Amino acid sequence: MAFWAGVGCAQAAESSGGSPNPLLGSLTTESKCQILVDAMRDNNQTVINEGANAIFISVMENFDVIRQKFGEREAQQLIERSFRGCLSHPDETIFSQGRASFQSILQEISQPGYGDEPGLDDVAVPANVQATAAKLQAILPNGPVALEASITTTSSTRPGHQVTLVVKPGKSGTTRVREVYSPSFVMDREEVGPVQLKSKNNQRGLYGPPENQRIAITTELTLTVSAWAADASFSFDTEMSGGAGLQKNSCMIGRSVEAKTVHAALEGRAWPLQCDRTSWKESGYYIEELRYFLVMHSQSDDLGASDYSIDRIEITR
Repeated sequence: MAFWAGVGCAQAAESSGGSPNPLLGSLTTESKCQILVDAMRDNNQTVINEGANAIFISVMENFDVIRQKFGEREAQQLIERSFRGCLSHPDETIFSQGRASFQSILQEISQPGYGDEPGLDDVAVPANVQATAAKLQAILPNGPVALEASITTTSSTRPGHQVTLVVKPGKSGTTRVREVYSPSFVMDREEVGPVQLKSKNNQRGLYGPPENQRIAITTELTLTVSAWAADASFSFDTEMSGGAGLQKNSCMIGRSVEAKTVHAALEGRAWPLQCDRTSWKESGYYIEELRYFLVMHSQSDDLGASDYSIDRIEITR
């Protein structure tokens, strides 16, 4: 933690003899912040260390809560805000400033929409990728399109754990998909058929990605395709920002069936589709009215095989 090191607290967890001694001296969480203000004025590094460590102790429990739920950045802000709050309120105790800082930062980060920016609309797919994706759009089956669908599925590898897919076909020909794995783990994607153009990992907290790695964009896309028809095939290669290099993909199209054979709530046609990728395979149906590749089976080198059952579909037309 840069701020922690910046106030000289790297050695604050041990006494001069090497044994654990969190407070080092007489400064405690109930000490007045004036002591820390005076130490900053006099550049008394020993007392600054004690004060900073007392601040950390005052917010330790809340630090872990925020770190696990929202992430490292917000947890670090709690310490920094507590330190600065103490300097601004010399008559208060270190503990009271830690508590006040926790309440203020929790109110901010609990607001709806916190951490949503940037969104998928704030980042652009490169023009060359858009041009190639348009070639795939041009051959996809063109029938009546629903406004939105909510699809709830369960994986055979995680019985009892449901995933909700919110699918929104766009007027531009792309489809937006929100995958809700849990309240704290949500993925947003923009796709054309089986091709992902960009995605955003909205997971926050200890297991979420760093802020600058939440959004991935397809930076290169090559496509070999002639027509969308039964028994036809097409292939595409993709490379994504921050990804593992070139990913090769090939897909085989089956004979279309009535979509209601996939699920009674669906209308129009559904096309069996099997795609082999660099490290995994997927099969399912391209649903015409959703412009969406609904995966029903997957197999990867790392995770093994999974079958997906549809628990519920709700469609707005």
